[in-house]
Amino acid sequence: MHRVKLFAVAGHQQEVTDEDDEEGQGAVEVEGEGENAEWNIVGEDLVSYESESNRSSTGDQHLWLLRSLRSHCTNLKHLKMTFGRTRGGWDDLYSLKQLKSLHAELHMGDRWCSDFVYNLKQFPCLRKLTLSAVSYSGRDLHVLDQLEYLDVDYCDGLDGKSLADCCQTMKQLRHLDFGCLQNFSESTFESLLTNCQQLESLVFDVGHLDSTVPYEMLCHLPRLRYLNVWTCYLRDSFIEGLMNKQGSPLESLFLEGCALSADQIKHLCNISTLKELRVNCDTVPLEDLVKLKSLLNLHISMPITTGQIVDLLQGLPRLKFLNILDRDDVDKVNLGRSVHTWMSAQREQRRKIKVCFSNSYTDDILWLESSG
Repeated sequence: MHRVKLFAVAGHQQEVTDEDDEEGQGAVEVEGEGENAEWNIVGEDLVSYESESNRSSTGDQHLWLLRSLRSHCTNLKHLKMTFGRTRGGWDDLYSLKQLKSLHAELHMGDRWCSDFVYNLKQFPCLRKLTLSAVSYSGRDLHVLDQLEYLDVDYCDGLDGKSLADCCQTMKQLRHLDFGCLQNFSESTFESLLTNCQQLESLVFDVGHLDSTVPYEMLCHLPRLRYLNVWTCYLRDSFIEGLMNKQGSPLESLFLEGCALSADQIKHLCNISTLKELRVNCDTVPLEDLVKLKSLLNLHISMPITTGQIVDLLQGLPRLKFLNILDRDDVDKVNLGRSVHTWMSAQREQRRKIKVCFSNSYTDDILWLESSG
């Protein structure tokens, strides 16, 4: 069964909310291969389609879907699908000239991946590309110079030279996401800094880089507002670079993969413009965290107690979402009572806070709301 998301209601295009999706509104269920009745119904109103990801898939079973999309859904703008080596299906894909966003999972070798990517140049409106291709080296990716968003985090074969080539041609790029690249050197970062001055959002992994590669130079990107870094060890010079960043203020910072020291957290909390932060620490530097008065969302992995959670909520007046990672020892009932007591006693504007306890198995969510 494939789920088709519609963004058309009563003759007007309209984005379907998550709540609408949960209730089944704005969605059509399509069953059976070769049956086109459902496609005839949605027709030109269909603008977004996502097929279920399947790691064992070759992509061939989606060929009939592509043929149907080509024939009936000429206004499709967003597509997520798995592709194999059957080139006949590629021709159907390339006929979707209105496509703006493509999430492609490629189950094929490097040469086939290169051919697939090169032919994406046929999409004049394509601005957002997410690629999952384990075997892809990144060859010919640079020809897609119209892209504004590029995610190649799951392209394990991508090398530093290919990324540098992309940086030289993709002058409109606003978001870049890449993982552990092969042959990644200082020159790759220099190319990124020199040619991608317009970047606003950056996600990258430095866990396997040579220790001499100065990745802190990326703190000099003038328009960078969102930064997500995966690393086994974070250098103090990188934190210093973030503190001294010029240009657009840094609003969102995710530091994942390592526990920061209390001193590093202290320095980070001097970045007063932060609205979202994710950090790990073996202690709870509460006094420093509450300095971030602009915070809206906070994700922490720390040995925090119920009392410290309440103090954190009290000290961050704009906080709307607190995500506590990997902590199963917090008494959630006692926490709820403590927070409700505090919120009931305060005489301030009505406030709602979402507290989430996340681990690898499940999420427990508390909605805390003042009655003022």
